Amino acid sequence: MKRDLLAAAVRRLNKEAARREAKAAREALISGAKRALELRRANEGNTARPASGRTPNDGFRAKGDARQAP
Repeated sequence: MKRDLLAAAVRRLNKEAARREAKAAREALISGAKRALELRRANEGNTARPASGRTPNDGFRAKGDARQAP
C-alpha cells in the first residue's frame, strides 16, 4: 500500500517535471524566434547585393542541333 502511494507520487512528480521542461523549451523557442524576427526587421534594408552586371538584350538564342539536317 505504502509502496503504491510512493510510486504514484513519483509518477506525478515526473509528469510535472516533464511539463515544466516542455514549457521552458517552448518559451525558449518563442523568445529565439522573436529575437530572430527583430534582427531580420532591423536589417531588412541593409542588404548589400552586387549589381546585376551585363544582361542580354534579346535573350537566349538556340544554337541549333548538329544532328538535324538544315
